[in-house]
Amino acid sequence: MMTRRAASILLGSLLTPIAATLITGIASAETVTRPIEFPAVSQLLPDSVVGVVFVNPNPQLWQDLTKFKAFPQDFTTPSWMFSSLASGLNYHGDIAPWIGGPVGNVVMFNSDQTKTIYATITPVKDPSQMPRFFDRLKRSRTGTLTGNIELPTTQMYKGNSILFWKPKQIPDYFSEALDNLQKVTPQEARDIPAIEPTKDKGTKPKKSNTESMTKKAGEAADKAEEAARKAGEAAKGNNRDQAPELELPKPIPKPSKPKKTIEIGGFAAAYLKSGFVVTSESISAVEQLIDAEVSTSLRLASVPGFQRMIQDDRYPKALISGYANLGGVIKTNQLNIPAAFKGLSNLPLFQTQTPEQLNQLITSGSDGIDGFVWAVPEGIQAQIGIHFKSAMPPLIIKTVNSPNALLSRIPAVNYGMSGSTDLAFFWRALSTALETNPNTKQRLQQFRDGSRSFVGIDDRDIFPWMDKEYIGFVFPSNGSPLKQLDPKLAIGFGAFFQTSDRPAATAALKKVETALIKLSKGAFQVNTRSIANTNSIANTSMTSWELTGVTKPNKSKKQTPTKPISFFAYQWTNDNTLAILSGADTANNLLPKPWQSLDQAKNFQDAIAPLPKENMGYAYLNPPALLALANQFGLTKLLQPANTSNDSELDISNIVNSIFSIAGTSALQPTQLTSEGYFKLATRPIPKLTAQQFIDRANSKAEINDGDWAIANFTRALTIEPNNTDAYYGRATAQQNSKNFLGAIEDYDRTLQLEPKKVQAYLDRSKSKQQTYDYLGSLTDANKAIDLTTKPELKADAYELRSIAQFNQGNYTEALNDLDQSKKGPDNLNYNCALAARAAKPNALEICEEAASVENIVDRMVVRADPSLPPELSTELAKLPAELSSHLCLARAQNKDPKAFKECGNAINQEPDNPIVHEVQGLARMAAGDKKGAIFSLEKALKLYTVLGDQTAIGRVQAAIGQNQ
Repeated sequence: MMTRRAASILLGSLLTPIAATLITGIASAETVTRPIEFPAVSQLLPDSVVGVVFVNPNPQLWQDLTKFKAFPQDFTTPSWMFSSLASGLNYHGDIAPWIGGPVGNVVMFNSDQTKTIYATITPVKDPSQMPRFFDRLKRSRTGTLTGNIELPTTQMYKGNSILFWKPKQIPDYFSEALDNLQKVTPQEARDIPAIEPTKDKGTKPKKSNTESMTKKAGEAADKAEEAARKAGEAAKGNNRDQAPELELPKPIPKPSKPKKTIEIGGFAAAYLKSGFVVTSESISAVEQLIDAEVSTSLRLASVPGFQRMIQDDRYPKALISGYANLGGVIKTNQLNIPAAFKGLSNLPLFQTQTPEQLNQLITSGSDGIDGFVWAVPEGIQAQIGIHFKSAMPPLIIKTVNSPNALLSRIPAVNYGMSGSTDLAFFWRALSTALETNPNTKQRLQQFRDGSRSFVGIDDRDIFPWMDKEYIGFVFPSNGSPLKQLDPKLAIGFGAFFQTSDRPAATAALKKVETALIKLSKGAFQVNTRSIANTNSIANTSMTSWELTGVTKPNKSKKQTPTKPISFFAYQWTNDNTLAILSGADTANNLLPKPWQSLDQAKNFQDAIAPLPKENMGYAYLNPPALLALANQFGLTKLLQPANTSNDSELDISNIVNSIFSIAGTSALQPTQLTSEGYFKLATRPIPKLTAQQFIDRANSKAEINDGDWAIANFTRALTIEPNNTDAYYGRATAQQNSKNFLGAIEDYDRTLQLEPKKVQAYLDRSKSKQQTYDYLGSLTDANKAIDLTTKPELKADAYELRSIAQFNQGNYTEALNDLDQSKKGPDNLNYNCALAARAAKPNALEICEEAASVENIVDRMVVRADPSLPPELSTELAKLPAELSSHLCLARAQNKDPKAFKECGNAINQEPDNPIVHEVQGLARMAAGDKKGAIFSLEKALKLYTVLGDQTAIGRVQAAIGQNQ
């Protein structure tokens, strides 16, 4: 949820200064005339919510994006957009079958208005899917029947059942660091002594602690490798005691933990009676929405600003849309921002205005914030707008909007640019805000003192004269000083500033020059350079800041200086415009004017075409040019997602090249302030794939473990060919791999209806049935596979599956016989140990000790010897699997080993919510004659199996309890 929190802070910080300048209130909002179709979520939410962002699940809207080459031909509703609903689930397998409309990601306050909380609300169109969804939700966090298990509690609230996983407490290092920073006074900071290296006269310098630790770490790693090799050999001899002991490095001292903690990992989910699934990190958020369900308070749907958003023609076709109350956003920002930066949460732009007056002005003058992301014929467009209750005076609009005259000074061939107007105005806003808070005011003064002592100026010398249009840009330039670092860095930087106070700008530049000359002790020079422009017969000159060139040997091996390097240059192109470049040599074809200006370039004209012409300045990126630069350094290979290099449609270079431009702007209009963006994309006819093409694409996604995309493509194949066996079987396998076992069983059922003799489908369905605790059904499928096949490898798999089914039903003799039939015992030593111990075989201890010896012994020893890992982590990784430890405990208890229960204790400490380890501890206590202890452990297992819903295990444990009573 940190992303949500960070977004709210950023949104508040960006919107507050703009709104404070612009909002005044006289006129009323526009009248809504078109009939409104409200999203279902708005009928649940109270009108007091801070805001909500809707994600449209309509697959057709997303699939229409395939008309753009930037999207794969099989693109559909992206699953990651719904990760806030329940992370770890597959959208297309777990959610799409029942989702009933736009999903709302909600920001609201807790009941006492002291904390921001977040929730996701999803309307349900098919309530019959809810048992499967919540079973899937449990398994997404509890894993399979083996492995680490994290069980939820079930809490009742006003007749609603809430699944809840408690959060974990972790140290809050960030807050602690901020607190410590605030405690250090400027004098204390100056008094901190510098760290000097220790010098011993007449002796060699001592190695640093870091060097010593590095050497020891290397030695330890060498010892670990040799010990691991010997241990592996000992393990092969089935003698764990022969494994050599490691000489481990001393544990690294643990850093002191901060007193403050934060909560992570909490999760709550409920299905409301009104037909919504609600999820959140906070159980209080779910309870608050349950309260809202029965409340008589006004709903979000009644808010005029929200009605205006729904009435907007862009809403029905929007991929993402949202609404927020500006006053609520500001309060959210204030609640979440660290104490040291509280001054940034209120930006009074007028010297006489207090933060309280500012908030009142914004809240009373704003008619809400809304935003949309939608597709247009040649790209994707986005807009976020602050609406006003009153029309803005024309004078304010004229003041803040940029003339965009400097676009004619920018070269058409560039990587990107950004411009606006009156930077001095925003500097005054920021500096005023910083000075309203004692902490930030102190830091600002420290910065100013340091800057003035170092270069002779501070921000008050630079920003006040930047009171008109300005623009910055990056462009290709063979004259770039960066080429001194790497010949491929032919990158120039430039900026133009218009000012009404040229003397102040000139004075600031002279102050910097004076300071740099003094600091560099002659290495820095200020010269005048003549620049020959190929587009002009005249020469132009610039003031150049230069560094003495590096020396290099000539043929006589004498050191000769190279030409001075110009790293910064400036020129007054007219009385009020200052040009600043990254060195005089970057001015070719740029001054006095570029050979082709940006405002005349077709690519730029197309990029800004959908954006408002009256605006506060443009931002622009040229992705193909940036890609060409990145390719020189091999960056595209680094950015390429794993396992996608063979898919041309997912090739990062192809995607970037299909993005012609990215442009954006902010614009003040009479009734709203908007920020807008536009991606112009290469187009193609919308692809029409066949069922087999979707199956092929699905199989390729399954190969790279993208189960969700695979499920989506198998589903689309079935919409074309409803009886396609390959599609059903492929989807079943993808769902099984994603742990959606109930969905997998349904697809295996359909597969076997269409192809009754498909042996692998019986085997796979048997596996899924085991994970849903249907051991009798699993055994039946294994029997069917045994009857149908003559292939030895398939029969072996079937006997092994039947053995596991018998094992879980407590039929240990039959399980041993089937395991012998499978001839796969040595391949699964952990299961072999579990079965031997449960069946009380005479050699069970020997089998379990062999499994413990082989179980990751090499990796565990190397990990334990790695001093770079925290001690607690290396110890955790070195432990045996919990269930193996517990069965080793049982085998030892059967042999009357008094140390047996140490292994049981290790298993329970490792996985306290795993019912298997408690059950086995109970069996071990039975073997040791401790009936009372056995009943205690078995009853604990019984409770946990009840939470999981494993009826077979419940019966098995109840029978064991009966034996001890």
